[in-house]
Amino acid sequence: MKQWLMTGVVLPALLASGCLNAKETKLEAFITAQKLELPAQFTFVQERTLRGLPQPLISSGRIEIFADQVIWHTERPFEQSLIISQDGIVEQLGATPLRGSEMMAQLLLAVLQGDIEVIRENFLDAPAEANCITLVPRNTNIREFVDSIASCGLPKLERIELQENADNSSIIRLSPMTANTGHN
Repeated sequence: MKQWLMTGVVLPALLASGCLNAKETKLEAFITAQKLELPAQFTFVQERTLRGLPQPLISSGRIEIFADQVIWHTERPFEQSLIISQDGIVEQLGATPLRGSEMMAQLLLAVLQGDIEVIRENFLDAPAEANCITLVPRNTNIREFVDSIASCGLPKLERIELQENADNSSIIRLSPMTANTGHN
């Protein structure tokens, strides 16, 4: 269950980025192109493939991204809300952050606040292919959960693909929500 929650936490880490210097790298240019105006809301469908299971697990819900926190709300197959902030990751009704979640939460918030230095410090970027860029964690703590993360969609983020340890993977398809209708 902890790895399931941590995977859900890493996913939104690619949902925004910000300020760059005059000489952009491919990574900076790609992330800038996917930059979100905060707050942002998405619906998601996650297809999680686990080694040993005959069929992928499917979940869906919504993600709300703010400058200081992210709310990851799974609606199906069961309801669960996680709040990701500088202090760590907590279940919406819980008071204590999940053990070891502080580093992941701080990384996520740095990305959302446009701290490209933290992104460069924690990820190596592979060459962009079509409309995706693949990030490989430099940080051994992140590598405990994720082998690589592909961020796909230009000019807007549409899909995140995670390759996890033990040949597990997740594909998260995102659809922006609008303020008027709640969906795009």
